[in-house]
Amino acid sequence: MQAENNLVRKLASSETMGGVTHICSDKTGTLTQNKMTVMAIYTSLFDKLCTDQALGLKLPKEFNGVANEVQVEGTGKSLWDFIVQSVMLNSSARIEKNDGSNEAETGDYITTGNVTEQGIFKFFMNVHGGKETNAVRADFPKEDILTTVPFTSSRKRASVAIKTGDHVTIFCKGAPDMVFKTVTHCIDAEGNK
Repeated sequence: MQAENNLVRKLASSETMGGVTHICSDKTGTLTQNKMTVMAIYTSLFDKLCTDQALGLKLPKEFNGVANEVQVEGTGKSLWDFIVQSVMLNSSARIEKNDGSNEAETGDYITTGNVTEQGIFKFFMNVHGGKETNAVRADFPKEDILTTVPFTSSRKRASVAIKTGDHVTIFCKGAPDMVFKTVTHCIDAEGNK
């Protein structure tokens, strides 16, 4: 576009460009307001996509009910608690008490940090509330977090190793092609590994 003297810096200017077939935009929030929202969850529990009909943030009752009933083998946790813990312990975003200085946020708790992680946190907060969701990380014993490996562009993933009873559990997030290469087992619909 720039080579054709057609570089647009403001979206309103695109109306003057004539027959536009493509608009290229960066990912800094120009079009998205820098806000991420979780719209669906996929799990082998149902082997389908679980979404809220209104595309809101509330967890589907079917998934929430069953995910709380399924126990993940060797962890003493329900599948839902395991999912929440895996995200909360392997994230750089934070949930903080709302001091009222940010009018854009509502509620007693706000999210800060990585916007993608904020979207996931808000999903959990709409299910459990800010205080309860934040307690997952705040109440986790610091001595049971063995090591964290931050996200890098070369590894394309981040990991945290935690002590769970007599076992070590590693939660990993990142690019699917990088994460799936390391997967040897998964949790099935009955909670077995």
